Amino acid sequence: MNPTRYLDYVEADGKRWSYWEHTLANFQRSTDHIRSQVLLRLLPRRTAAVVADIGCGDGHLSWLLLSRGYRPLSLDLSFQRLLKTRVPERARLLTIQANCESVPLSEASCDAVVLSEIIEHLELPERAIREAARILKPAGRLVISVPHAQDAPDVVCPRCLHTFNSAGHLRHFEPGSLRAIVESCGLILEREFTGVSAIARYLLRRFTVLAHIIELADRALSSLFKSDNLHLFLVAKKP
Repeated sequence: MNPTRYLDYVEADGKRWSYWEHTLANFQRSTDHIRSQVLLRLLPRRTAAVVADIGCGDGHLSWLLLSRGYRPLSLDLSFQRLLKTRVPERARLLTIQANCESVPLSEASCDAVVLSEIIEHLELPERAIREAARILKPAGRLVISVPHAQDAPDVVCPRCLHTFNSAGHLRHFEPGSLRAIVESCGLILEREFTGVSAIARYLLRRFTVLAHIIELADRALSSLFKSDNLHLFLVAKKP
């Protein structure tokens, strides 16, 4: 797809779809919120750390970062999605319209970078990872999440007869394949694991005080509890 048509698609998608639920209470019970909680635990625990949330969508993770004392930079290709960050809860977010392969931030300007549910939509995910590495400070941390063990079907457009993945996924990752790409971009792997299974999501919604124990158990048992919403998480460090 050429860049102009792709941007049109992204803007149209941003108008009709929001990952943020209508109320905060609903959002806190959603899969997106649970995944975001896992991502938060993988970030450096330093107050005022600058975190680039690349592909932020409508800002759900950025808002959580801000509420925990981080300094998030919310970047997305879609202007329509960035407009949705302007609700009262997220009005203080600093938003930047940008392509993840060409981020308008200075080299070594961020303590951490998050690429959550983004690179599976890219033909060449290494471009986004190299750009993330460029803006990371030395010893800065890159946190990635991608779908894992998801079987979104291919569909045929009735107009152009083009076959495409119904979730818009261009790449699929397994443990090891994502690691190879990250290491080829000059980063050092720290952790890689799969989660969060349907069982863990159920438990996390009801027993939030046990979140850490539930996550550890889920990682150990993830091979037994496959679902269409598992995620692959990776943490890497810039030398």
